[in-house]
Amino acid sequence: MEHDPNGPDDGAACGPARMRAARRVGAPVALSFRTMHRIASLLALACLALASPLPAAGPVEPGKFLVASRQLQGPAFAEAVILVVHYDETGAMGLIVNRPTRLTPERALPRLRELAAYQGPMYHGGPVARRRVMALLRSDQPPADAARIIGAVHIALLNTALLAKPVPGPQNFRLYMGYTGWGPGQLDAELARGSWHVVDASEELVFADDSESVWRRLLPAPTYQVALDPLIAQELGYDPVEEAAAEGRRHDGIVRQRQ
Repeated sequence: MEHDPNGPDDGAACGPARMRAARRVGAPVALSFRTMHRIASLLALACLALASPLPAAGPVEPGKFLVASRQLQGPAFAEAVILVVHYDETGAMGLIVNRPTRLTPERALPRLRELAAYQGPMYHGGPVARRRVMALLRSDQPPADAARIIGAVHIALLNTALLAKPVPGPQNFRLYMGYTGWGPGQLDAELARGSWHVVDASEELVFADDSESVWRRLLPAPTYQVALDPLIAQELGYDPVEEAAAEGRRHDGIVRQRQ
């Protein structure tokens, strides 16, 4: 194809003024190879950011949930929701509330006749001391040795005092094999790495009928940030500073999107 010496050069054809004019009339815009490469790179970065959301953080205390972040993998804690039952300078302790097992108390604890009529499953409470069984009980009259966690929810050892009264149904009583534990500073380090989201717990979620869906219900929506590439903005005829001024605001150079 011949080049018209009197026609516009390539720079003028793709310059900001020409791009703005094309955008105003809805004409297609021809992007340079370099710009297309930059757009592809930004899309890849956006996908990476989407896969690793910015973690939400908050104060840890008994009665809070630790919700595993998306990047936390491995069989021990992937998609886990942990009810914190103890937290201080000596460490932390909690129970995973969203991992029911196929075991029933009648099968796992056949000697305890008080549990023979219980219809709910045993829960996997964590990887520590798996032979130890603890209970979460929702009651206004818990055993004397039970500790209140949130509202009417108490944690108690599986002992004679707990079984002195008829055992409630799964909506108010659950048994956990093992627990989760952290030494001094360990949980704080994991929080700093973004491994956990800290959210308020509730009685309803602790005793949710569909406990395996609690993680998806509590996980914060992904949040990611994409920096606006100046070259792309120039070739597309987009001036974010000018647009922000027209809208009466100040542009900070970042395009933010929340899913």
